[in-house]
Parts: sequence; C-alpha cells; structure tokens
Amino acid sequence: MLTLHSGMRSFVFVAVAIAVSAMAGAGEIPSAKPEEVGMSSEGLLHIGTAMQRRIEAGEIQGAVTVVARRGKAAWASGIR
Repeated sequence: MLTLHSGMRSFVFVAVAIAVSAMAGAGEIPSAKPEEVGMSSEGLLHIGTAMQRRIEAGEIQGAVTVVARRGKAAWASGIR
C-alpha cells in the first residue's frame, strides 16, 4: 500500500486543488466511456476498491476521484 508522508500529502492536496480550480474555470468537462479514450472500465474499478479499503481502514473519510484522458472524463466516483 502506498503511504505518503506529511509533506507529500500536502503537495498532493495542493496539486488536486489546483486541478479542480482549473477544471471549475473551464466549465463542464466532456465525458466518454473509458474504452473510447483507451482505458479499461474493469481496470478503473480498482480505484474505487482501493479508496473503499482506505475508508474502511480509517485512513480517509471519503474520496472523490475523476480520471480523465484526452480531455474527457472517463471515470468518476464519490465514496464516503
């Protein structure tokens, strides 16, 4: 399992905040099926499983994940 030290967590948080801010300013993000942008629906399900494990372990309270490729959101999930 990947564990991040405090400094890295802060960096990741800032990077995500910048990305979300940029996306918010850009308006709606077009979406596509994962296979349309060269990704695997089955493979992306592993992200949700990994986030659920971290929630159950008490490491995080919830997660919102978005995976985009070629300018299109191919997968999004919110778990708490």
